[in-house]
Amino acid sequence: MINLAWAFVLLLGLGANLDNLGVGLSYGIRGVRVDWKANTIIAGVALLATAGATALGNVAGQILAVQTASHIGAVILFLVGLWVGVQAWLERFDEPAGDGPQRILRVPLGGPGLFLEILRDPSKADLDRTGSIERKEALLLGIALSLNNLGIGLGGGLSHYPVLPVALVTAAGSWITIAVGGWLGRTVTARWLGRGASFIATALLLALAVWEWH
Repeated sequence: MINLAWAFVLLLGLGANLDNLGVGLSYGIRGVRVDWKANTIIAGVALLATAGATALGNVAGQILAVQTASHIGAVILFLVGLWVGVQAWLERFDEPAGDGPQRILRVPLGGPGLFLEILRDPSKADLDRTGSIERKEALLLGIALSLNNLGIGLGGGLSHYPVLPVALVTAAGSWITIAVGGWLGRTVTARWLGRGASFIATALLLALAVWEWH
């Protein structure tokens, strides 16, 4: 029988990547292909980002009292969950006709560059418009998609969860959700599914934050 610690790690990895399901759907609907090599690069970036953030959280957790560290980790998970939900909510008011779901990021900066454009609309990672994500493009996309993982990894680390399981589960979840999202996008035009995945991720992360607080 799976113990609560492993259940938390699995749910954390799921919550970190449900938003990626919408990204995969966007590519599938638009006919942009992410092959296994590009997807592995994206997952590798998620692995490194999550591992680094979780390790940092573990170090900070050793300095702080156990309960204090767990509470800080819970607050971080709660804030990341709210952030994912805000992105999905804003998407309702900024959804152009004829396009698939977009990953919306509101940043108060003038003249957003390429990186911010990829954060806003993942399809723009296809820089050469070939209809497939190449290796360099996958690296950019991986960095953009890993921003949520930094907060989630830090929160998990502060709550004293080990680096390797959290990072591996998150990386595997990244690979699977993008692949499944792309397949679904090619078979069904389900714009609502991408947005729904973000709301599910929000609910899951908020629930995990409440779980960890107690």
